Amino acid sequence: MKYYKKEVDFLSWTKVDLSELIHAPFHNLTNDTMALSFKNFLEIKSKNNFEDLKTTSLFTKKAKGVIDPCTNKTMVNVMWPPTKQAKRIRLPKCLPEGSLDTIQYWVYDEATVMVVIKLKKNQFRVVDPKDLLKFREHDIHFLSNF
Repeated sequence: MKYYKKEVDFLSWTKVDLSELIHAPFHNLTNDTMALSFKNFLEIKSKNNFEDLKTTSLFTKKAKGVIDPCTNKTMVNVMWPPTKQAKRIRLPKCLPEGSLDTIQYWVYDEATVMVVIKLKKNQFRVVDPKDLLKFREHDIHFLSNF
């Protein structure tokens, strides 16, 4: 999982990567309007092959002494600079100790790549691995032994 602070940080991606992002499954469980508008923005820009966006450029480098067995020519590596990922991410607010004491079951949903933890009176959704950081040590041990 990768985190980016601002939408413009996605311009450090290549056009190919942005095209793949558009076709990736989109799950917006919190109904974040910014996420939806960003998705729509990328879909609109993809129709023009991101022409008016300054995305990162690919460059090639010949691998000296390495021959491609299929073409019998010098191997060429396609490279690009690293993306502008966030160096620090905000941690979720911690829940009180013993939040999982009334757990009834938990289930993994492959379609949404999410875990739902069902308690007697409510439930928790774990969408991102960092969501587990909101549980205290006692609850993590409890969950691992459940």
